[in-house]
Amino acid sequence: MMFRELKKTISINILDFNVVPKREEFHNRYRIMNVATGDDDCLHDMFELHYVELRKFRKNYDEIATALDRWSMFFTHAHEIKRDKIPKQFLADREIIKAINAVDRMFDEEERNIYEVRMQSLADVTNKIASAKAEGLEKGREEGLELGRYQEKLTIAHSLLSLLDDKGIADVTGLSVKQVQNLRK
Repeated sequence: MMFRELKKTISINILDFNVVPKREEFHNRYRIMNVATGDDDCLHDMFELHYVELRKFRKNYDEIATALDRWSMFFTHAHEIKRDKIPKQFLADREIIKAINAVDRMFDEEERNIYEVRMQSLADVTNKIASAKAEGLEKGREEGLELGRYQEKLTIAHSLLSLLDDKGIADVTGLSVKQVQNLRK
């Protein structure tokens, strides 16, 4: 593809912690620059990295001016916003209204209980699978060790066939006399 046909890529990271030290702004935007010169030659403006640090968002409802302000306010106050009392600053933004309705459903007691039961059920299934896997691995390990010990006894018994009688080999290896007799055959 031709370079001029590339579309700009924007990565937006909404964080509930602070990542950009020594900056009070809640939104910081970065672009690629020439490290050797420190110049932004605008040839590499195809990528932008945005950090939105919600803990630094300090505006109140009257100060909301942009879509970023609205979404930051929504993210920091979603737990307080009710479907029947939507702040006027959000009323014109259909996407935020949809998000408020989704959050309101999540905070609805009955739906939250259904969600929590479902999540608990998934956690139970995950735990059962992990326990069964651990139990299976332990059992397999034990069976492997047991088989290894048996193979070792057979090897020792085989090397003693010309030196001892069947009872002597059985006493040394822990095999039965019948097993030693079968080994001789």
